[in-house]
Amino acid sequence: MRTPKILIRLAVLLITAAGVLFAGIIYEGNEYTETMMPYSYSGSNENFIVISGSIDNYNSSRLSIFEINGVNMNNSSELPAAEDGKKYFIHLKGQNKNASFSVSGINDWSVEQPLDTTAIILPFTKTGEGRYFFSANQQIASVSSSGMDTLLINESDYTNLSSTELPESVEGHYYIYYRATSASAQMKLQPFGIPPAPDIDTTEIAVPYTKTGAGKHYFSTTDNIGSLTSVNMDTLLINNRVFSNQTVTDLPEKEEGYYYIYYSASLSTAAMMIEFPAEPEPEVPEFIHYNGNDYTVKMMPYSYRGNTEYYIAVSGTISSYSSNALNIFEINGVNMNNASGLPDPEDGKKYFIHFKGARGNSTINIDGINDWSTLEDPAPIDTVTIDLPFTVNGAGEYYYSTTNALDSLSSSSVDELLVNRVDLSNQNTSNIPPAINGVYYIYYRSSLPSATASFYLPKPVEKDTLEVGIPYRASGSGKYYFSTGEDLYSVSSENMDTLLINDQDYTNLTITSLPPDINGKYYIYYSASQQTANMSLGAAPPDTVSIHLPFTKTGSGEQYYVTAEEIGEISSSGMLALDINGIDFKNRTSNDLPEKINGNYYIYYHAVNSDAAMTLQKTPENPEIINWNGNDYSFIEMPWSYIGSSVTRVYTYGKITSFNTNNFITSLEINGQSYTVNQTHTDPPASIDQKYFITITPKNHKGEFEIDGETKKFVYKLNIKVLLEGAL
Repeated sequence: MRTPKILIRLAVLLITAAGVLFAGIIYEGNEYTETMMPYSYSGSNENFIVISGSIDNYNSSRLSIFEINGVNMNNSSELPAAEDGKKYFIHLKGQNKNASFSVSGINDWSVEQPLDTTAIILPFTKTGEGRYFFSANQQIASVSSSGMDTLLINESDYTNLSSTELPESVEGHYYIYYRATSASAQMKLQPFGIPPAPDIDTTEIAVPYTKTGAGKHYFSTTDNIGSLTSVNMDTLLINNRVFSNQTVTDLPEKEEGYYYIYYSASLSTAAMMIEFPAEPEPEVPEFIHYNGNDYTVKMMPYSYRGNTEYYIAVSGTISSYSSNALNIFEINGVNMNNASGLPDPEDGKKYFIHFKGARGNSTINIDGINDWSTLEDPAPIDTVTIDLPFTVNGAGEYYYSTTNALDSLSSSSVDELLVNRVDLSNQNTSNIPPAINGVYYIYYRSSLPSATASFYLPKPVEKDTLEVGIPYRASGSGKYYFSTGEDLYSVSSENMDTLLINDQDYTNLTITSLPPDINGKYYIYYSASQQTANMSLGAAPPDTVSIHLPFTKTGSGEQYYVTAEEIGEISSSGMLALDINGIDFKNRTSNDLPEKINGNYYIYYHAVNSDAAMTLQKTPENPEIINWNGNDYSFIEMPWSYIGSSVTRVYTYGKITSFNTNNFITSLEINGQSYTVNQTHTDPPASIDQKYFITITPKNHKGEFEIDGETKKFVYKLNIKVLLEGAL
């Protein structure tokens, strides 16, 4: 029997506002495009496709290459066995343009999972005969079994043995397959236990929180935790689950409203960083009703060409706009054909735009910065911006705001004291609510002359000089002294008050020009009053690998890369550290890259998880003319309209929302699929290599065609699909 060679499901994704439009699977060294049945092909181009499900029939003619799952079908009359039970990988190449292939059947892309899987909580014991599937999201410390026929944990065999060596979890879960025919069979799963209580009391902390260095500590917090990162730890437990040396967002449930954290480290370079949950992306509606009409929400930049009447809404800051030959052009009810400037936005950010072109080549273009977030706690007109520390005394009613790091406050004899809508009247507390978009809004009201309220910054902490290794990172407020005897290649810092290296100022800089060492050492003074402050000390990149874009790196490891090419976008997940020219890009997606250093980007990659991934994108160029199926197609940007009598072939890419023709069009084809004329369609076909090839055949000069949507450049991302199939 042939061994399937489907090692990795590598999805090359075209990301649009609507989601995923295209994917591929790597099989025996080639990328096969996922395709739905029925499917047909003609011509001489070489194609690699994959279908999944049951094939009813297939036909081929004049193919120089015709392989299914590696079998030469030009010499075979029967289908080979499906890969993974359902998949057929088809490699085609026609002898000439008259070559053809077609296949039809029932599509099935589902992934079979055991239906009777039972979630368990450790410790757990199972005895007796039977066949079961279990799953656990706790870290398993040990397993023991006896009298079993089969015991698999994440596909590793633990039949009739005792072990503390467990496989890695699959997305935070252990999947257990239990099969026994003996009544005396037994399986025991044990969790890690919390270590014995140390001689120090548990310390209550507030999120965000960072702990570094060697030692054993117990912490607790009632705050919500959004993400946790730890490095160089011996043990890190949160509510009895192990989180040593990893970056996670999947935290256990609180125990009676608390997270209990055990921190144990023997290395001075150990660190634990706890962050708030990320703020959710603002919800963007599809339509907004304004002045009796429904306006379709659009993102800037936006452009349109044609003579159809539209109502659209944008939100944010408009940097520029232009129009040509519009019969109707209104923004927020103002006639822009007679206006020289933008009207005030509605709700502080929104512009409702009504337009209609006078002819087919009428245009409108709008550019700017999108912002669909909800305005929270807008400061009243008489709000006073303050710097901390700050004290207010006596009777009165005041509104204040500050962008400083508010650490604690004290108040007495006040009628009401609110911080970001939370009542903190007549308290001495460091339990401060989170900032709103980086701002604290304070409302003070008192009828007594003796009232007072004071607001404080975090207390700077000075520590003895700490010897560190390179690379090294520090963040948060405080005052620290570091030293290192290792080679220092680069330094970057943000939101610092002072950063000195051998008495030279490097505050809020990214630079590779460092001062001379002092007797073989660098002495660093770190001073910051803001929690957002950070410093990164970079090592000289030995064994740096030169790369070309696009580039993807996955899995655990530590590596330096360099490229002189322009990086359009960086995305990463599951990382311990990812720096580009000293700037942190760990576990996020961004197209805001730092300046090059000596004409290069220097990338530091560090991960301990097998599912870690980094992708560097370079925006592909898209030619103005592409030959497809023997014809040349010219590139267009949506929205686009056509009027004329000549057969026209164009192509585009992105998200098609609708297209239509009038009755003077003989035929309309998109990617070889015919569409009924004189109708509006919202069902574009599957893309071909992420593109849409459009052929318009008019009856006469009155033929019209319009297509609406958003043209987006390609973004490729890596998606690794992990399948766990139970043993039967």
